[in-house]
Amino acid sequence: MKSYYVWSPDRDERFCRVEWALTDASGEATTTYNGIPPERLPARLRAILEGGPVVPHFVYYMGLMVIASSDVVDVVKTQGAASSVTIVPVELVRKRPQKTYEYFLINPLRSIPLLDHERSIFKRSAAGVYRNIKKFVVRDDIDPQDEILICDEIGQTLFSARLVDAFRRASFDGASFTPLEEYRTLL
Repeated sequence: MKSYYVWSPDRDERFCRVEWALTDASGEATTTYNGIPPERLPARLRAILEGGPVVPHFVYYMGLMVIASSDVVDVVKTQGAASSVTIVPVELVRKRPQKTYEYFLINPLRSIPLLDHERSIFKRSAAGVYRNIKKFVVRDDIDPQDEILICDEIGQTLFSARLVDAFRRASFDGASFTPLEEYRTLL
């Protein structure tokens, strides 16, 4: 099976982040979430930046959606991973100093259940939410070929080891990648 890494934003205070919600190009609030069907996404999004002075390659957004620079998108495309995502332009606006950046939402097309319930150690709430994952064992009976996908159980974006290696070689900042088998939750 292909190895995957859980993407998470680097919340270093040097890095700016998306202030609140994403809007469409006209400024109307839009509902977005990880894995949103492509037909529900506007053709272009907009967001206000706040926080630190550095605009990293991966920008933190509270919805845990991947917002990345054109350099990241170029790697996704050259590595043949663009077929597993929808890529939507996002205009990022910094108020002070006034500046605009062209970034992209990388929205995975598939969400797959990967947790082996028999061999993993976790708790599940009455509502079915996976919590307190202490040991994540990937199912043996599944072998997704996607380079980028969402893990059903944790709702987070996963990148293949091949893509993560390319990101690390390019020294992209603003993100950390944890091997899926090492992923843990506290709640």
